[in-house]
Amino acid sequence: MPPIPPAARRQCLRCASRRGQADLLPRVFDAYRELLGDKLGICVVDVTTAVPLDDGLRQLITEKAEADLGRRAVLRERIDASVLGGIIMDVDGNYIDASMISQLNRARNVLKDTTDGGEC
Repeated sequence: MPPIPPAARRQCLRCASRRGQADLLPRVFDAYRELLGDKLGICVVDVTTAVPLDDGLRQLITEKAEADLGRRAVLRERIDASVLGGIIMDVDGNYIDASMISQLNRARNVLKDTTDGGEC
């Protein structure tokens, strides 16, 4: 995603500051990013993993996202060791959690809620 030109950033900051609306800047940025993505025909896919993606997996995720979304996908990668393994993806608020920690939490809840003596 191309950066917002410095002059436009300063003008936006001054205007929001004068009006006492600096708290709205994150929403302004999100709206700008969405409009720009629509104009360029791309979408940003937030990808969180426990370890850095290798080139092969990065390409696979990009191709799958592009096929599913019908647009060019740009990955924004984040490393978070607390996910333990697997992947968490977020595209425009659509959240897919295939991390090990979420799978362990689901298993814990199933076991906790089991009332038949623990047998499966």
